[in-house]
Amino acid sequence: MKKIEKLALGTVQFGLFYGVANNIGQISSIAAAEILTKAKELSIHTLDTAINYGESESVLGDHGVEEFKVITKLPEFEGKRSDLKKWFKNQIEASLFRLKIKRVDGLLLHKSTQLLEKYGMELYELLQEAKSENKVNRIGISIYSIDELPHLLDKYKLDLIQFPGNIFDRRMEESGWLKILNKAKIDVHLRSVFLQGLLLIPRQNRPTFFNKWSSLFDLWDSWLIETNQTPVQACISHAFAIKGIEKIVVGVDDVIQLENIIHATKSQYREPPSDLKSFDEQLINPSYW
Repeated sequence: MKKIEKLALGTVQFGLFYGVANNIGQISSIAAAEILTKAKELSIHTLDTAINYGESESVLGDHGVEEFKVITKLPEFEGKRSDLKKWFKNQIEASLFRLKIKRVDGLLLHKSTQLLEKYGMELYELLQEAKSENKVNRIGISIYSIDELPHLLDKYKLDLIQFPGNIFDRRMEESGWLKILNKAKIDVHLRSVFLQGLLLIPRQNRPTFFNKWSSLFDLWDSWLIETNQTPVQACISHAFAIKGIEKIVVGVDDVIQLENIIHATKSQYREPPSDLKSFDEQLINPSYW
């Protein structure tokens, strides 16, 4: 059971059409309720959402999330510096109202580099203030590249960092940054373990955009066959093999997918080939797709 508790449920699909492998669009309210019920039964205690995830927070609030630890994310602030404090407080209050809870476990910045802009220190102080007011337990950032970390950690003390990682994208673990964060006692959450669903798409169904990386996908497909693994098993066992991760965030479209992930946590770990990875941002960063 402890292994399953390491999972966190990503809920972007509750509010948006999300994922390159998504064929059904935003999931229904009924499906969301079934997933939440199953997650609770399985002792998955953490939910990951964001203000920018469409209706996700409202859907969660409507179904009741008092028994979960909720992590949400603030969108980018695009107003005048003089409006920052009012904007921040409005965002927090609206988020808690939609979620129908008094406090979130984690509040992250969706765009971490805001902390390095002209109002960065003021934004950080507002995050700290939200903690002191007991509206937030932990503050942190969601990052897309390890290049963001050096300047941020030199300047700010953070509680939680969420980053992408999967068999194709091993930058965090191989760069040494994961050990640095662990040593600094900063909690780490891993997302994008399926690379937004791309690693789950059968060869014949992959979008032609990814043909330029055909040799990498050929290696992926052949390794799965050689080791007799499903893509879900390979991705999940790899994520669980990474030491120093507090939570692994997974998103699903229905209960069956969640049950398949739970089943995959029991799979034997098979170390992937050393060259089954990429540093090409065009591939490993879905914002380029």
